[in-house]
Amino acid sequence: LARGAAGRGDARGAAGWWRRLAAHDPLNAGVAEELMNALVAAGDRAGALQHARIYEALVQQELDLPSDHEVVSLAERLRRDAEEPARPVARARGPEVSEVAASSTGAVAVPGIAASPTASGDGLVVAPYPAPTPAPADLPPAGTRSDRWRRTPRAAGVMLATALVVLVVVAVLALYRQRSSGRAGDDGLLAVGLISDYRSAGAPDFARPLADLLATNLARVPGMNVVSTARMYELAARLSPATPGSAEALIAAAQQAGASGLIDGALYALPDGRLRLDLRRIELGGGAVRAAYSVSGSDIFALVDSGTAQLASGAGLAPPSGTVADVTTRSEVAYRLYTQGLREFQRGSRAGAERLFEAALAEDSTFAMAAYHLARSGPGRRSQLMGNFDRALRLADRASDRERLIIRAGWAAAASDPALLPIAETLSVRYPQELEGHYYAGRALLEAGEYAAAIGRLRRVLAMDSLALRGTPGGRCTACDAVGDIITAYASSDSLDAAARWAERWVRWQPQSAVAWQRLREVRIYGQQPEPAMQAYRRAAELDPSLERRTDLYAYHYLYGGDFTTAERAFREAAATGPPEGRLDAHWYLTISLRMQGRFRDALDNAGHYRRLATQLESGARDPGHAALQQAQVLFEWGRHVEALALFDSISVRWIRNEVPSYRARHRIWALTHGANALAALRDTARLRARVDTLRALGTASALARDRRLYRHVEGLLFAVRGQDERAVTAFRSAIVSPNLGYTRTNLELARALLRLGRSPEAVATLQAALRSSLEGPSLYVTRTELHAALGDAWLAAGGRDSAAVHHREAVRAWSNADSVLGPRVASMRR
Repeated sequence: LARGAAGRGDARGAAGWWRRLAAHDPLNAGVAEELMNALVAAGDRAGALQHARIYEALVQQELDLPSDHEVVSLAERLRRDAEEPARPVARARGPEVSEVAASSTGAVAVPGIAASPTASGDGLVVAPYPAPTPAPADLPPAGTRSDRWRRTPRAAGVMLATALVVLVVVAVLALYRQRSSGRAGDDGLLAVGLISDYRSAGAPDFARPLADLLATNLARVPGMNVVSTARMYELAARLSPATPGSAEALIAAAQQAGASGLIDGALYALPDGRLRLDLRRIELGGGAVRAAYSVSGSDIFALVDSGTAQLASGAGLAPPSGTVADVTTRSEVAYRLYTQGLREFQRGSRAGAERLFEAALAEDSTFAMAAYHLARSGPGRRSQLMGNFDRALRLADRASDRERLIIRAGWAAAASDPALLPIAETLSVRYPQELEGHYYAGRALLEAGEYAAAIGRLRRVLAMDSLALRGTPGGRCTACDAVGDIITAYASSDSLDAAARWAERWVRWQPQSAVAWQRLREVRIYGQQPEPAMQAYRRAAELDPSLERRTDLYAYHYLYGGDFTTAERAFREAAATGPPEGRLDAHWYLTISLRMQGRFRDALDNAGHYRRLATQLESGARDPGHAALQQAQVLFEWGRHVEALALFDSISVRWIRNEVPSYRARHRIWALTHGANALAALRDTARLRARVDTLRALGTASALARDRRLYRHVEGLLFAVRGQDERAVTAFRSAIVSPNLGYTRTNLELARALLRLGRSPEAVATLQAALRSSLEGPSLYVTRTELHAALGDAWLAAGGRDSAAVHHREAVRAWSNADSVLGPRVASMRR
């Protein structure tokens, strides 16, 4: 709506809509920058600077982070220009104006407080102090009797409304702070610290399982917020890597998590063989003991149930129904193995954690969280991964509410299921102190193509998990996942400078992380910087020697520079001498290289080698259906459209065994869309029309925005075949989720339609974006050589003969040894 208003020249209306969005998402730097720009366009430079101050105060107050660089830079530019007198601006009219208020200690954008329209229809904008409003032209000069008579009631109304809104702002600010810190009610957020074991030496280690069980059970108490043990282990390992299990480390972890109270205790053996647990509740701020309890029982589950009942009663809350064993396990041995596995997982020992979680499940096959963490720690094939997640999901109803939501969110993320966002939102609202809800919400928004919103949620994860980015990499690092997804979001928005800045920050934060250097390499490849990309790859290989043995990754860089000879030599060497998975990758990239050179006969032969090897290896990552995709694509590019269509359609009915419905849908959508390109080449409008409906229905099963929109690509093909290029352009544009990292075949077809309409500058921009991409994934199905050739044609149509020559020369060089089918195109480009 804001962009629509700006497009109509309604700067004030645009500012009003940006204000409303800022009220809903006050920490989003992109929204803050857009609002400031809109206010400047409306002539309200002072308002823009005021919002910069509000945003800066909020980010500092709620996230304890410095303001976004772009917002700060824009504010500085506006201040430098402040000597120019600001143009008076009439107030924005109508309900689209949202209110922003500030206090002496901070500021907050308050959603949901509608401006009361005045007699003239003006919307009331509440600021820290009421801004002067130019007098309407029909009023007498200020100071006259008539002026006082007409303006005093209005001024009184403004003052009263301002006072009322400020009172509401104070209340909302308090609630906002409370929600941001993860505290609920007067008692705040609790953490379970050290349970000291005073039994005789050699007794089974029940102290740590007791702490985890107690945290799990307290989280079931309605109205009580508790930090999970997994989160406590994670923070303690970051803060005190040498002694993560000490009382001091756990206290520091509780404070870092935002807890206001700590539960600790002591475990004793009674003469009759029973156990006694002494608990106390401590205020973290001053160390005062608020309450102390003592319970006894025959096992750790009875101790936890009794202790939970006592703690809940002391807080004036009702204890949870049933026993903690109902939502965990009834095996003390299984729980002990599980907590040991958690500690191994947090330390970064995935293999050790996997063995312990498997052992816990061997003791109790119904232990839901052991199955969930086994899925997260196991580095096996995708079929194994989803098998473990499916097992956890089947057991989820035997877990507590928090853990059930975590399991379902983890499964939905692994499966790219559309349910991920609502599950993640529920998890983040009910348990705001846990990272999973916020991270999975950001991940869901990223998959939905909502890049700006995803970045906002992921930056919150960084604020909560900033410790994970300190020092050497290792152990669980949700913040690292969040940084990687932020880079993906910016790169997918074709904001490669911003993506590179985040990748550079990551390598500054974790210079020993090979993953961080690999992400920097990717972004520099997208930005068509092969030499800096190679430097980042070499640094990553120094940190992870296994990357140095990946000849295919090394040669990948040469394809961007058009050095096919060097790349092909490396690929063939790896295909002949490398390990099985390395040979598979080498054949995959070699097929891409041969396609880029227009050597379709050789490419088809090599794609066949790849398919046979993949079938022999039964690789979960590359099932037989996937293995045939490049074969089908080579046939399509070679002009053998009937064969390509038959193979793509055959692939569409093959899917990975035991896969989830969302992945089966994704697989079918992908193959059927490629087949639709062959149908368009055959000008088969009847089957294209039917395929549109099929793809629209299948798309609802996937969380990926690309899958949900690919039916629009096929619609565009249908319109183009019918000669309806205006409608084709509209359809192709709506199919694009990412201008550069999406299905770049859509870019190519859109550019062709634009050229037929005489809109060559738009065609140039569309094709340029497609070149800022990868060689794989959605960009696999149109080669860079094809894009250079098309971009040369577009520049020629736009009158840019020099630019056309650059791109045509690149295509001619790549196709110098191409099959004869490309001869006429090469000859035309030479001319």
